[in-house]
Amino acid sequence: MPPGVTRRVRLITRFPPSIDQGEYRAVIFTENLRQTTDDSGDSVALKTRIGATVYVRHGDLYPNLSVEGASWNQSQQQIQLLVNNAGEASVRPAVSWILKR
Repeated sequence: MPPGVTRRVRLITRFPPSIDQGEYRAVIFTENLRQTTDDSGDSVALKTRIGATVYVRHGDLYPNLSVEGASWNQSQQQIQLLVNNAGEASVRPAVSWILKR
């Protein structure tokens, strides 16, 4: 890609026929390839890496979340949940609270 251009990159997952059912993860990184030279002619390189994790499930795999408990952490001023995932797949749960009296 030329400098200054934004482009959408499409990712395609293809499983070989012999692959087992399961959850597979890949991390895709991007980094700058720019190299600069300082006043004394020495080469200076600074790499910034940005990564994204891609999760792919092959087969009938699902998370199965249940709340095991909830508590108030006074020192951190947080409501904390203990959540169990008895399923066969990862999940990133999100919770929305409405507190009422």
